[in-house]
Amino acid sequence: MVKYAKIRLILFILFTIYLGGCNLLKPSSRDKAMADERRKEKESAKEIQAMEKAHYKAQPADTRKMMKKSYRKASKLNRPKRR
Repeated sequence: MVKYAKIRLILFILFTIYLGGCNLLKPSSRDKAMADERRKEKESAKEIQAMEKAHYKAQPADTRKMMKKSYRKASKLNRPKRR
């Protein structure tokens, strides 16, 4: 009995893989497009961060100090209020 159950299970698995075709093994075009979109978003985020860093470094010392203060104040003001 157990031997026949194992054979049926193996045949069932092979049959499902056969009917599924290559879709189980390779990603679809939609998945590829989503991965490409995520990669482009990461690249643009890195580019934006590099531009912000360069902008910050290009400022004189007193302006940098002012920017740092305003950044800290903004982070305090934008904090969610607790109830």
